Amino acid sequence: MRFPLLMSVVLVASGCPQKEPPVARPPPPAVAHQLPLQWETMSFNGVAVVSSRGEDERSCEVRCVGRGGATMWMRNECIATRNDLHFVSPDCVVAVLKDAPPVKDSVAASPVGAVWKGNVDAPTLIRLHQVAAPESVALSESGKWFAWLKGTLDREGERPHYDTLGKGFEFDTLDGKHVLLTFAQLEEWVDRPPPPPPPPIAAPVAVKEPVPETPASDEMYRWTGADGVEQVGTADQIPEKYKKRAKRIDAELGVVKADKPPPSEVKPPRPSGYPAPLPAYGGLDKCAAARLKLDRIEKQLAELKPPPECIANPTVRTATGGWVFDAQERIRCTSGRENALKNIEYQKTQLEAQKAAAQEELRRAQVGGC
Repeated sequence: MRFPLLMSVVLVASGCPQKEPPVARPPPPAVAHQLPLQWETMSFNGVAVVSSRGEDERSCEVRCVGRGGATMWMRNECIATRNDLHFVSPDCVVAVLKDAPPVKDSVAASPVGAVWKGNVDAPTLIRLHQVAAPESVALSESGKWFAWLKGTLDREGERPHYDTLGKGFEFDTLDGKHVLLTFAQLEEWVDRPPPPPPPPIAAPVAVKEPVPETPASDEMYRWTGADGVEQVGTADQIPEKYKKRAKRIDAELGVVKADKPPPSEVKPPRPSGYPAPLPAYGGLDKCAAARLKLDRIEKQLAELKPPPECIANPTVRTATGGWVFDAQERIRCTSGRENALKNIEYQKTQLEAQKAAAQEELRRAQVGGC
């Protein structure tokens, strides 16, 4: 009984396959397109594809393939990395945005992207002041780069993307501004780059006026009174408000102080509300001229009005009599209104500086005596 049982156990044991020990397998090779300088982006309608291949910044080859698989253009340079935001039109106009651009010269003038076109050698830079307010960025602690886009770098919001019609791409800046850039608009920038940002306007510097020396009591001085008549006398005879303008007489002139001007020098009555006229200031004295200048500047500031808001959903009538959303009209209105607002802001900055200078001019005239 024991022998057959033992034989059966041996047979069963020999018939079971032995399990192989686990073998450590190497990790799968890295996919080529995961390298920083190897990426690929397709246009909204899938007609064009732009791709970059390269191991380092000196070995990149960027190619844009259009309709029918034909190569529209090719460059031997690195235009972007996988972490950048890439967009391409059906005609192979390529735009790149950087979510953390470095600071160059100033934040407003720093490039935040670039546009490449097949028949143009150098790219056209997209600078911050063209698409966002410089004061709305989040500057890094080192001050060497800044964040400016929503939906990137862990910032809340929607990530930049193609617009619903495929005419361009849209994004939101950190200050809540919504921007739509069409490929047609970017091609115009390539042909005619926008003007640079206006230079910062320095605030007027207050100049400290020299304190005049106190006139000596035994010397003779000359000054002009309120009625425009020249007066001569000693230091004790100079009215307090004219002591700053009094000039010492080096030689004895033998001039006798005149209490009243001769009949031929009698001045006409001054206009109501203005001091006595002086020819050197266009018929008005310094204070009146400064007041007129200040009034003119304030009037110009009051006339700066923002353009009307664009219609939210502009429509156009179709051939069948219906109405459809007019995307081109929305783009034209939005772009035109943004340019008008930038122009108004620039004019306002200029006028504010002129107003500050006019206020300082009026203050000095009042200190000197009107």
